[in-house]
Amino acid sequence: MAWPIARQINDIDQRRADRKEIGVPTLFRRRSPPITRPEPATLVNLSRLGFLVRTDMVIIDGALVSVELPMLGEVRARTVWSMGEEVGAEFLAPIPQMQFENVIAAIERHQEAAQPERSSSTPESLSNR
Repeated sequence: MAWPIARQINDIDQRRADRKEIGVPTLFRRRSPPITRPEPATLVNLSRLGFLVRTDMVIIDGALVSVELPMLGEVRARTVWSMGEEVGAEFLAPIPQMQFENVIAAIERHQEAAQPERSSSTPESLSNR
């Protein structure tokens, strides 16, 4: 019999969609009471079905939230798990494949622009794209 934490980790590892490790700044917001204003967070990874965000916000499992994504704006989700500063959430509606590819391309462009040796200009905020 598996220990509860081992089962939870195994369940988390059995993904239904490939995740892209990205580690970019974003805005994150609680949509369940008490509703919050968008706050800075780090989007750790992203898939068509959900995301992992690192935030100072206290979130309970099952809470409605939203995350700011380039090309799509604010996208709503429901939290599936939280541990410390990390929150895993599933989008209320999956992101269509073509839109997901556009989001990833915009994030990659942002990351390339943020590298000082490749660009001398000031990078734009991820949420402004």
